[in-house]
Amino acid sequence: MEKKPEFGTDGITEINSLGNCFYKWESVESVEDNSGDLYIFLDKLFALIIPAASFSSDTEKAELQSIMKKYV
Repeated sequence: MEKKPEFGTDGITEINSLGNCFYKWESVESVEDNSGDLYIFLDKLFALIIPAASFSSDTEKAELQSIMKKYV
């Protein structure tokens, strides 16, 4: 099942074929880079994972990290 995250000023919306989930920025505990993949931890066991392959360039990844730094 393909998941698509959308990042907005209120938080992150994860959309898939079965529905969607919304997470306020306040729920994000940390963001970590793991071998190019971004892990957005919502608690110690649950993370939204953005695979490195989903970024078209390093610039696109850096822009997303910059957006998240404003809120997390």
